[in-house]
Amino acid sequence: MEYLLCIVATAILIALYKFFPNKKIFSYFCIFLCMVFAMSAYINNRHAEKIEVSHEQIETIRNQQKIFSDWYADYQKNIDGLDRIWQIYFDFTDTLKTAKIYEQKDFLQISELEIEAIDEQIKIHNLKVPEKLDDDCKKILSEVIRKTQIYSDAQVKTISAVKNISNPDSVKSLEDLNKKIKNITIRESPTGLFTANEILQIREILTVPEEVDKIEKLPDNPK
Repeated sequence: MEYLLCIVATAILIALYKFFPNKKIFSYFCIFLCMVFAMSAYINNRHAEKIEVSHEQIETIRNQQKIFSDWYADYQKNIDGLDRIWQIYFDFTDTLKTAKIYEQKDFLQISELEIEAIDEQIKIHNLKVPEKLDDDCKKILSEVIRKTQIYSDAQVKTISAVKNISNPDSVKSLEDLNKKIKNITIRESPTGLFTANEILQIREILTVPEEVDKIEKLPDNPK
């Protein structure tokens, strides 16, 4: 196609040369056309290179999004496990606040909860950053894992401390036990698991650049 255009353009120039009244003006006209053609060719080549790079970027981002999305789905299950344990723990402490007597079954409940919390703690400490993830994302995700491990450790420490003072043989009174549980909960419980900022940073890294996005849209970021 390009060769055909060149042949047609050459034929037109030859025809114009014969009928152009002023050869000097014709020379300037030819120079002008050459400059326009050269500039157009340069812009087209740059655009072609940009599209090629953009498609590579899109494929890379897609792969990175898939890696992060799969990891985050498993991670969310761990968070759900931590939340479930806290829910059981606070249901347990709320029940004791209104109970009339402290029973052996209450001690068995907090003992079983401690075992479950430790199981979740082990899962959290086994979390690994995906090897194929981008280095910048790896660094951020390592911080997410570190914060989650600290949170899980505090959860286990809280529940274990309550279990240790809840043996029926050592409980003086239910009122005294509730006071001790309250103090332990305030002292040992983590303030919260704040990883939203890190997750947002990863999402921003894995967002398609605006100029690439105009060429081809990617699916929504993982949630």
